[in-house]
Amino acid sequence: MLGFKTFPHQSDITFDEIETIEGDIRLYKTPYGNFPSMTSILSVLDDGGIDEWKKRVGEEEAERIVTEAINRGNSLHDLSEKYLLNTLKREDLIGPGKVLFNRVKRYLDQIQLVIGTEVPLYNVTDAYAGRTDAILLIDDEITILDHKNSRRPIDLSKSYNRKKIFCYILQLYGYKKALEEMTGIKATQGCLIIGQHQTSNAIQLKYNLDDDFIKEEFKKLLLIYYSNMDVKESAYFKL
Repeated sequence: MLGFKTFPHQSDITFDEIETIEGDIRLYKTPYGNFPSMTSILSVLDDGGIDEWKKRVGEEEAERIVTEAINRGNSLHDLSEKYLLNTLKREDLIGPGKVLFNRVKRYLDQIQLVIGTEVPLYNVTDAYAGRTDAILLIDDEITILDHKNSRRPIDLSKSYNRKKIFCYILQLYGYKKALEEMTGIKATQGCLIIGQHQTSNAIQLKYNLDDDFIKEEFKKLLLIYYSNMDVKESAYFKL
């Protein structure tokens, strides 16, 4: 029987909601204008791998796999968020994310303090926005957390998986920068908790968000998106 932890919350920090504008490019309506989402900016690094995969497995099978992954990811995300908000009940443990939640829970239980969940963030200086799954205290460090969901185990010996994780790290760093500009709160750690469907387990990956390599690669990403820097300048294409 799973024992549920009760998480302490930082109650004196609040974040104003921002509206999502869906379209070819996802935008967020901020008090300073409409900014592209982090995922939209990261899309410039797409090297055609997804299209190749769809051709290989067929459009119908690809759509089935993607739909299953979305449903599983949404279910896992909802269970994890409820758990961090101390509102999860045992009868809520249903749906496609149930098994994976039981695997990621041990990592969630390492959290010392919840500062916010589903936090809307934007950076005026660099003109982007997004929503991180949680801002937390882990290992005595302010941490940006994103839940992820993978059909297969993350094998970092494969270029595809290294590229995927690289994009996730840049996403975490973007949230870090936005958080600091908005509030002055400096997050030093990024954390990915990834549920792996085929093996019914989960992994946790942590990163130092003050790493100079991450900073420089994020600068390149923005230059690629907003100016004429060659996309091949990103380390993404060397992974």
